[in-house]
Amino acid sequence: MATTLPQPHGLTEQEAARRLAERGGPPEPPATSRSTRSIVRANTLTLFNGVLVVFGTLTLIAGDWRDALFLAILVGNSGIGILQELRSKRALDRLAALVTPEAAVVRDGVRRRIAVGGVVPGDLLAVAAGDQIVADGTVQATDGLALDESALTGESLPVPRGTGDRILAGCFVSEGSGMYVAEAVGADSYAQRVAGEAREFRHPLSPLQAQVNRLLVVLVAVMVPLGLAFAVALVRQDLPFGESVAEATAGVITLVPEGLILLTSLAYAISTLRMARRGALAQQLSAIESLSSADVLCLDKTGTLTEDALRLVGTVPADGVAPEALEAAAGRYAASSGDADPVVVAVGEAVPADPMAPEHVVAFSSRRMWSGLRVAGRTLLLGAPDVVLPEHAHALRARAGEQAAEGRRVLALAEAAGPLSDPGPDGRPPAGAEPLGLLVIAERLRASVPEAIAFLREEGVRPVVISGDDPATVRAIARDSGIAVGDVPLDGRELPEGAYELRAAVMEAGVVGRTPPEEKRRIVEALGQDGHAVAMMGDGVNDVPALKAARVALTPASAADMARTVADLVLVRGGFESVPPMIGEGRTVLRNLQRVAKLFVAKSVIAAFLILTIGLSPTTYPFLPRHLTLASALTIGIPAFVLALAPSSGPWRSDRFMRDIARFAVPAGVAAGLGVVAGFLIALNVLETGLEEARTVAVTTLILIGLYFVLILEGQGASARRVRWVSLLCGVMLLGYALALSWSPAASFFQLDRPNPFSFIAALLGAGLSIGGLWITDDRFAPPSPRLRALAARLG
Repeated sequence: MATTLPQPHGLTEQEAARRLAERGGPPEPPATSRSTRSIVRANTLTLFNGVLVVFGTLTLIAGDWRDALFLAILVGNSGIGILQELRSKRALDRLAALVTPEAAVVRDGVRRRIAVGGVVPGDLLAVAAGDQIVADGTVQATDGLALDESALTGESLPVPRGTGDRILAGCFVSEGSGMYVAEAVGADSYAQRVAGEAREFRHPLSPLQAQVNRLLVVLVAVMVPLGLAFAVALVRQDLPFGESVAEATAGVITLVPEGLILLTSLAYAISTLRMARRGALAQQLSAIESLSSADVLCLDKTGTLTEDALRLVGTVPADGVAPEALEAAAGRYAASSGDADPVVVAVGEAVPADPMAPEHVVAFSSRRMWSGLRVAGRTLLLGAPDVVLPEHAHALRARAGEQAAEGRRVLALAEAAGPLSDPGPDGRPPAGAEPLGLLVIAERLRASVPEAIAFLREEGVRPVVISGDDPATVRAIARDSGIAVGDVPLDGRELPEGAYELRAAVMEAGVVGRTPPEEKRRIVEALGQDGHAVAMMGDGVNDVPALKAARVALTPASAADMARTVADLVLVRGGFESVPPMIGEGRTVLRNLQRVAKLFVAKSVIAAFLILTIGLSPTTYPFLPRHLTLASALTIGIPAFVLALAPSSGPWRSDRFMRDIARFAVPAGVAAGLGVVAGFLIALNVLETGLEEARTVAVTTLILIGLYFVLILEGQGASARRVRWVSLLCGVMLLGYALALSWSPAASFFQLDRPNPFSFIAALLGAGLSIGGLWITDDRFAPPSPRLRALAARLG
């Protein structure tokens, strides 16, 4: 039963300040996001880092300190990653300050909003639909108050609460409003004391996170037995300890994709930072990838496709009702209800009237689709025409359909006989109401929406509008915005029961109107079961179930507290129009990551091939650790860092991450290893060069092959301009290696020997064997040149 909310005094400011000081001041704000290194398993990272440290320490103790150069690079790379994460965190903290939850407290008889951390026991708090209960307490007054307690009890339906009822922190207001006195706050509340972060919502690992984890586990499974076999082979060769350490370090360290771990962390951090600069607060790290991977975007109409401001553009009186009488009743309802809903505000601005104290109010509910007011002896009902209008009002129902088909929002106003009572279990309005007429509300399409929709369609993202408005209205607005819609819109109250039928119907129609909250969630879940990566954008309490069910949830900063709490991305600045650029930027970074990751894994395959061929034989290993540090920097490290931030285009599918990498890295790594072994053995056994010169041939071969891989990875399917820039980058890296060979201090440091013409020919033969074999047998490894591709096709 609703009661009239009092005008209480609450605590004094002095008393509130004293109680806050006794608690030690406001609590520290929670962390804005998890570390970007959480994308990989901690034990895998520990193993990789342990391997690097062990071999680095052994090299420093028993070998040449120059062979431990990879430790300095590892420290430098980690420093870059830490700095990038700190930059991202500062940006996120600035945004988080803008969306910090607040509470409405009454102190000294004045209602004002303060940070949740400033609430103290004894505070009188006011709540309305969408607000979070921030402290345990006792209800003092209610007006249709109902709470979502699912986070604490698992109850999915709203629970009505009345005066004297105890309520718990962690719940949210689903309907109505009320006041309660805080009794336990912060760590003393039930949610914190018993259930910890009871309202926390956890996503499963994103596809990319799962794929990276699988990849690292596979590499560990390969590294351990190969490393043991290599160690046994070195022991049996009875080499000096220092030489054994150098060869073991060169073989095993190359198996570790330390650069991939760093690059993946940087990709997430950079994506988070770029989104932060666009005004998006990432509350889940996986939101960056999930948003970029989305192929279905479910969104609301009001406030997303259309502007928030509404206006009354017309009235349609019922038979026998004068236009002036309809406008007077509508103005009286808007002025007396105290409802801040944009529709009611628009009516009140168009037909102003003097407010009067209502005798009874039934607040609007998205489940009932109507609200009511008893004022001045009249019972007025306002809501959806198909809910409020009686069956015999055929003419008004037809006019409502016509207006809705033109993209208008249409509300029906009716008058019921007798007093107004709270709704029954079926939620229907009082029977026997006589219609007064229709109120026609206009919405304006946001100017940037058509361009944003066009971008999404080009990127392969299917927009689906899920709204509580009339299906015909939703269809008209969606069609005007450029969304592909079917001939007949779906009614959310009459959806197919089966998941398969529901998916097909939603994807065909493109719009769903009159959708209750539980049906929104069912739509999102059905789309996700079909393999779609679903993003959901909503701002109201009724959107929360669907937001929780989506792969990635987005809300504007103005959204209800409950919606912001469960969201992965909060759009602090901007609205729907800012989403497509975020998808584009995220896909750019992740697409580049997928390409350059192939280089790191190919390096691990090369190391495995060399261990299985040269490493397990009596032949000396073709590399020293410093050689691989130089080659990795020139062919992987520097190019990957540059190209990971470069513009790119094309599809992005994180679920194919492992397969795409394996299809490139395995044949490329084997072929590169074959070329290195060929060049090294030709120089060592055929040309009978010294070991240092033969190793120089191996390094030269590896660098030539590695730069070719960079060229084909970044050049295939790219514009001529991008091919030129990538070719220039590869040329600069090759020039850097030439300078290292020709400059005596550098050559001495890396223990390289200037190759004579015959040694250079041996390196070209090794590189040519590797590149040529790949080129002829697999078109993916052909150079990014139409003429050379045609030649490869003829040779194949």
